[in-house]
Amino acid sequence: MTVSCCSQYQECSDQESCIQSIEEIRRECQYKRKLEQGINYYSHKTEETKGVYLLIDGRMYRVGKRAAYGAYTYPLERQEIKALSDILEKAGLTCTERISSNLCTEEKNEGDERACCKVILTLEEHKYNIHNYDGRALKESTCSKIKNALNKLGFGAAIEVIGARKNYDAVTAIEGRILKPEKKKVQVEKEETQEPLEGVQLSLFPADNIRMWG
Repeated sequence: MTVSCCSQYQECSDQESCIQSIEEIRRECQYKRKLEQGINYYSHKTEETKGVYLLIDGRMYRVGKRAAYGAYTYPLERQEIKALSDILEKAGLTCTERISSNLCTEEKNEGDERACCKVILTLEEHKYNIHNYDGRALKESTCSKIKNALNKLGFGAAIEVIGARKNYDAVTAIEGRILKPEKKKVQVEKEETQEPLEGVQLSLFPADNIRMWG
């Protein structure tokens, strides 16, 4: 027997886990499996936002279409969401248009590490940007976890730094190559001074044309 959901679906959604006490229904409930995957259809706490979300290591990230020129991110169209979901779910990843608050984490700066990165996912000729669930940037350590998880599944992924890692670091390129401004050395040339001439008489006329007058 397979059960889509029971009459307690709203309570289960708010608790973000199955609360059914009857073991047979609990064992066969399909919605229970969705909740375990982080997919919550009916929770009052679920934030309604447009987009598609990728679940990696128990945390949700927002995925958008990367612009053909530049690093801008655009929302995915309906057919693009389906195509992306089919590819990722075949690899065992969960991709959904709804987010669960218990799977969302605020990305805060820690010490010298700032949230200034995102992950670029490449699927054939298509590229996607992966941000935090709220569309904001991620720390490089978080991006490394996403990148490694995608690489292990055979997907092409890279980290792009979109801001300064530290106060003194300049904007960088893909894979975290830091470009620090070069300090130009200013060399002050010493002004040459001419030693004063002593005991020498200067004239504007050639020596042959000078006549001594008595």
